[in-house]
Amino acid sequence: MGWYTGKIREPLIEGETVALAGQPFVVAPFNIRRMRMTAGARSILREVGASKRPADSNETIAAITEIAAVALSANYPDITAAMLDEHEALRPADLRAVLEALGKANGGGDEPPGEAKAPRSGASNAQPTGIA
Repeated sequence: MGWYTGKIREPLIEGETVALAGQPFVVAPFNIRRMRMTAGARSILREVGASKRPADSNETIAAITEIAAVALSANYPDITAAMLDEHEALRPADLRAVLEALGKANGGGDEPPGEAKAPRSGASNAQPTGIA
């Protein structure tokens, strides 16, 4: 038995699997509601990425914890940011792994959560022209 003993959604929403303190969790992609719930926290992470905010500030750590909790709560509804904060076995790398899994679940590969990136070139529905 792992550290989390609360409710588990049945069936689980498919996503990316991540281990937290040795226990596997499935991180589901965000829906619109979860995007709205984390808009402020994702804004803080964008500021960190733009070097406008320190990566180790209280606000940044709270934003990472909030996003991780919202991501996990899709399949594990009892998980809260306070629970993640208080769990002694969780490390910063665990929360980073949740954010990376969330990015993959949302189709962003290794992109951190935040604004969607524009296509590399041309419209996404454009026919290939063969011109590089």
